Amino acid sequence: MVLKPLIQHCLPPFAVDLVHWALPTVGESTYNEFMARFALIALGILILFFLFRWAFASPSKKADNPDATDMVKDPNCRMYVPKPEAIRKTIQGNELFFCSEKCAEEYRNKQASAR
Repeated sequence: MVLKPLIQHCLPPFAVDLVHWALPTVGESTYNEFMARFALIALGILILFFLFRWAFASPSKKADNPDATDMVKDPNCRMYVPKPEAIRKTIQGNELFFCSEKCAEEYRNKQASAR
């Protein structure tokens, strides 16, 4: 008797309606047994799903190459560039990343004219 309100509260309304439609004339004890079995089967399917997902998951590409998806922002044109493809320059003791040599030169010129 406690299971029926609990299941009705936990399941979405369409699932409760489906259960009522499937078992319209059963008694209270049969209904509780059915819902207990339904809950256990659903829980078992969920556990199996996550076990298979974990067992057959492909290894992450990020684990093999952590810099592969890291993006850096060009301070001159504000474009994002993959870190391994970026042009690295050290300007005033700071390591900066640029999309091209042209952007690096423009940035250096802007810094020189700002002084």
